[in-house]
Amino acid sequence: MVLSRLWRRTHWCMALAMLSGCFLSAAQNSRDSLLQALSDSPPKSIERAKILYGLSQSYRESAPDEAIRYGEELIGLSESIGSREYLFWGNMSVGVGHAIKGEFLDLALSSFIKALEIANQYNSTDWKLKQIKARINITGVYWQQKDVEHALPYVYSNIRELEELGEQLTLADSYQSLALVHQVLQQYDSSFLYLQKAIEIYEAAGEIKKRNNALLTSGNNYREAGEFRKSLATLQRALRLASISKDTVLIIDIYPNIARTYHRLSQLGQARFFARKGLELAEQKGQLPERATANLVMHEIYDATGQYDSALFYFKAYSGLKERMLNEEKVKKIQELAISHQAQQKAREYALLRQQYASINLQKTGLLALSILLLAMIALAVFLIRRLRRRKAELEALNGEVLSINARLVALMNEKKHMISLIAHDIRNPLSLIQLNTHALALNQPSDDEGRRQILSEIESATESIDAASLKIMEIENKSIEKGAIRMETIDLTQVVKASAREFQAYARSKLIDLQVGVPEQKLYTPGDPILMRHIIDNLISNAIKFSPSGRKAEVSIDSEQNMLAIRVRDEGPGLSAEDQARIFQKGQTLSARPTRGEPTRGEGLYLAQLFAQSMGGLISVESEPGRGAVFTTRFPLAGKKRAGQPV
Repeated sequence: MVLSRLWRRTHWCMALAMLSGCFLSAAQNSRDSLLQALSDSPPKSIERAKILYGLSQSYRESAPDEAIRYGEELIGLSESIGSREYLFWGNMSVGVGHAIKGEFLDLALSSFIKALEIANQYNSTDWKLKQIKARINITGVYWQQKDVEHALPYVYSNIRELEELGEQLTLADSYQSLALVHQVLQQYDSSFLYLQKAIEIYEAAGEIKKRNNALLTSGNNYREAGEFRKSLATLQRALRLASISKDTVLIIDIYPNIARTYHRLSQLGQARFFARKGLELAEQKGQLPERATANLVMHEIYDATGQYDSALFYFKAYSGLKERMLNEEKVKKIQELAISHQAQQKAREYALLRQQYASINLQKTGLLALSILLLAMIALAVFLIRRLRRRKAELEALNGEVLSINARLVALMNEKKHMISLIAHDIRNPLSLIQLNTHALALNQPSDDEGRRQILSEIESATESIDAASLKIMEIENKSIEKGAIRMETIDLTQVVKASAREFQAYARSKLIDLQVGVPEQKLYTPGDPILMRHIIDNLISNAIKFSPSGRKAEVSIDSEQNMLAIRVRDEGPGLSAEDQARIFQKGQTLSARPTRGEPTRGEGLYLAQLFAQSMGGLISVESEPGRGAVFTTRFPLAGKKRAGQPV
């Protein structure tokens, strides 16, 4: 973003380091008068060199090809008359034309380096300023090529020269350029240092607009460095000062940057407020790039909050504005070609007027020039057609990207609904426990107080599990599914296993199954989400009881294996075939083994348990043979001795 902003064609000199007066100003004469003066000037004279330079400057923005042509003619003339000064400006003009076109940056760089070599041959103050200007342009080309490391030595050289010359405002501009280079290199401390130097000079010189722009750059720099509070304070100061000076253009740039900073601070309400303010102001002023930026910021904010319909709406608005900008760029290019053609036409007319007083040989030369011109026009037409085709392909690619994002949003919503339904499905286990225990109480079983207290404790634990699952559903509903709803903290795995086994004792007793728990006395810690960890262990114990015949036993144990903790759940059920083991953790799979009491099964439990285990850095495996039961082993990383509940 920084590099592209620096290289806006309408701010070429500012883009090269915000150095005011980076080229000689063009003469006030119109192009027609310059062309007339060129026609009347002596072929080899300083006067003709001045006119060529003026023409090159006048076409720089509207028709860079013409600027290059006149610059090359100026180079040839300067070499023939021995003018080192206009040889310098000729190379600068050619370089600027190529840089503004942006298609042959190596040619631009070569021209600027030639200009610098010429300027380096002299030591006067005027030539030192020319050296500075050439280095600025060399730096600009390297920035445009995203090669900031090669740009850095030229910027440092300019700063040394400017400090010696005492050119304070130009020095401040160079400080800001150097800060941008360090920002691209993510050397934020150096960037802040040079920005502060620039701001101090601008303050002292009363350059309000430049100071405010430097504050905007500094605020964005703080955000990229991760210092969001400083970023917010700096951007708000820039907004306040820009409002005082009524700099609407800068205010439009500041609003989306404040919104992005609030977004990084997770203050999404404030982020939406400033993004909307920026969008409204940009729409009032009719500025397409700023409107596109504001819509993109709104898309990012709504995408972060999971409001995908709104996110898609603003992304479509952003895409539409980008398309309009591309179309306007096409129109501008066509206008440039038209201006170039008009300039060539006028030049041809003046040449024809002169040829009326020339010989037949000059007329033949004119016809040859006309033929070359026609070939150039054909070449330009072919180039334009190819460029339009390339633009069309870019638009088609952008449309495909929009469709892809839309499909992705739909898939994310479906996955979110599926996750919620699966967690809601997990509520059935504690509900079953409550039903079994209430039925036992209704039958006055057991008859002693201790047994009743045990049953009531199990019912209370089951209701807590239901409440936790409900909270998990709401948590997933309120979060982006891409970021997930996992809250990692240090868990005492022995307590989780004991609590889960205690909850399922009633279920095991109802099937006359001996549920045995082998857990060591010392606490064993692992990083994970307590609710998801409980879900995994509940599912494995529930399955062991569900698929075991009456009168058998099921075992739950924990072992340490090097740097891992292994939770093993063993049953004496019907076992699993090799085919069942291959697809047991797949979504929606119903296996050949069936629950011994006809309990319902949807084939989702083990899929979800494996998904949760992997999300916490664990893995579930199974060992089984038909008729010999099954052993499910879940392994998690062993954590250090930390307090349970401590965030990871």
